[in-house]
Amino acid sequence: MPYVIVQPGDTLRELSQQYHVSYLRLLAANPQIQNPDRIYPGQVIILPTPHQRTPAAEVQRVVRPGDTMFFIAREFGVPLEHLISLNRFVKDPNLIYPGMILTIRRGRHCPSQIVDFVNRFMQRKAQGQPYDHREFLTVEAEQQLDKRLIMGIPDPANAEYDFLSCYQRANNEYVALVALYRRRRGFPSVFDIVVEQIIVRVVDGRPRVANVNVQVVLQVS
Repeated sequence: MPYVIVQPGDTLRELSQQYHVSYLRLLAANPQIQNPDRIYPGQVIILPTPHQRTPAAEVQRVVRPGDTMFFIAREFGVPLEHLISLNRFVKDPNLIYPGMILTIRRGRHCPSQIVDFVNRFMQRKAQGQPYDHREFLTVEAEQQLDKRLIMGIPDPANAEYDFLSCYQRANNEYVALVALYRRRRGFPSVFDIVVEQIIVRVVDGRPRVANVNVQVVLQVS
């Protein structure tokens, strides 16, 4: 997990032990924390771990404002107890925060062709490298997608990403979940974490991005 949402009772020292990150590295990665002894439920903490390029084969759902575990379980047609059992990091099932990433069920894994494609797409997007949209997008996506969802980030030194999960949803269709990290232009001390769902379809034997859905935008400042 590239970031964590603080839950009631959490401390930085406990988080450093839970995610196997040294306490000093955790502090250095989160300069927005003025008092290390006081962190608050719902606060976003960056985890200074190597960026993930191999996704988990899971169906995942990003918590959005107003969500409850009961609502999410009903949305996917799974028992609430099942959802709770797969997400034991949630200390209080009645209290979840926007930006949390919940596992719904194990999914059919994405083949290496899809994983490599998503990584190439995200590397160009994060590093601001120019690319031929026809190489990466379906015709419909090229015509309909908001260009802000597919354009590269202007400052490659300040953009990175994690490839969180990927699963096969239907024949020739895959769902990828990624988190993009970037400094806000003009505000070097402010990070935005943009969690996106990328729909990939295989067209004529080649993967293409069919849609990009922003799930949540988290601010770390």
